[in-house]
Amino acid sequence: MARGESIVASAKGCTIALAADQDVLDLAVRTHAVFPTIPSLGVDIVRDEATGKLHLIEINPSGNSWMLCGTTGREMQNQFGLDFYEQFGALDVIAEASIEATRKLAR
Repeated sequence: MARGESIVASAKGCTIALAADQDVLDLAVRTHAVFPTIPSLGVDIVRDEATGKLHLIEINPSGNSWMLCGTTGREMQNQFGLDFYEQFGALDVIAEASIEATRKLAR
């Protein structure tokens, strides 16, 4: 990264794209496992450009990280032509998790 460049994802002139790097997804899953009772966890992960090493720099367990239909998420999807629902079959995942949680509570 050149000096003075912003690494803030929402900085003016930024671009946002969907990615499916397995190492990033694995780190996100491991991180979420530490907070099993929080259904939506914002996790900021960056990759060192020189080494490729991943760094977990922030975890947002307090909310405002629901990007599927929240204001921020909808704006990102519209601005960059993305479909957050499509990438991992979000509605199916949410439905299955809701069914499982309901079954556990009903026992």
